[in-house]
Amino acid sequence: MSFWSLVPIVGGMVERYQKGRAAKEDNAHAEDMAALSQFASEMGHAKNWFDSLIDGINRLPRPGALVLIGLYFYMSWDDPVEFARVNAGLSTVPDQMWMILLAVIGFYFGGRIEHHWRKGKTFKAAAEVAAKVLPRKKKPSDWLAETFPDVQLKAGVVVDGLDIDKMAPVIAAARNLYQSRGVPLVITSAIRPKSSKSLHDEGMALDFRSRTLSDPQAVTAALSTALGDDYDVIYEGAASGGAHIHVEYDPKGFSLSEMMGG
Repeated sequence: MSFWSLVPIVGGMVERYQKGRAAKEDNAHAEDMAALSQFASEMGHAKNWFDSLIDGINRLPRPGALVLIGLYFYMSWDDPVEFARVNAGLSTVPDQMWMILLAVIGFYFGGRIEHHWRKGKTFKAAAEVAAKVLPRKKKPSDWLAETFPDVQLKAGVVVDGLDIDKMAPVIAAARNLYQSRGVPLVITSAIRPKSSKSLHDEGMALDFRSRTLSDPQAVTAALSTALGDDYDVIYEGAASGGAHIHVEYDPKGFSLSEMMGG
């Protein structure tokens, strides 16, 4: 068998390998997008009045505890006699009751910390999936057209330069919310040079059309819940130059106010 007779055989093997690798990458890409959609559907429910009421009640014990502690120390300066009487009463409380009180306070404070940790972990997983999708695309515009073909761009909107690592979860969550209401997601602003009041110039902000929504403020709240504390989600009405939902990646450090119910 001559060397030249092996060329077609080798060429066929290479072709089959290339097709198999491409199919494997397509399957992995589809799996990643399914995971993103799952994250969006799990976190994208809108809050109702009852949810808001319970959230408000749940936030009262932590700041209330700080206020009571402050009043306790203030009493020692303002009314020493009453302060002594209160301390005399507290000294009669059994140790077991103090242990119960400390356990309750620990659950309140620890529960808030665990809530923020879990939310951050969920978003981190979504961001990691989004980061895996990005390398398969050359430009954000190509990535957007192939990954979310039903997402529309307003005429003149530029997405090349968008930070997909940060904004892919935003598009996935917003698309899921808009689809649940039977309207298409339209990006009205992305890359906007010299945007001093937002992060559009850095590729970490997006605006979505809201006039097609019957409940834009509810969608804004649901999107904020889905994305977590690292994103600012704001409904900007017609007074700001055209009603839209603005989202930007603006992470904050973990603070004491968050522990206390912020």
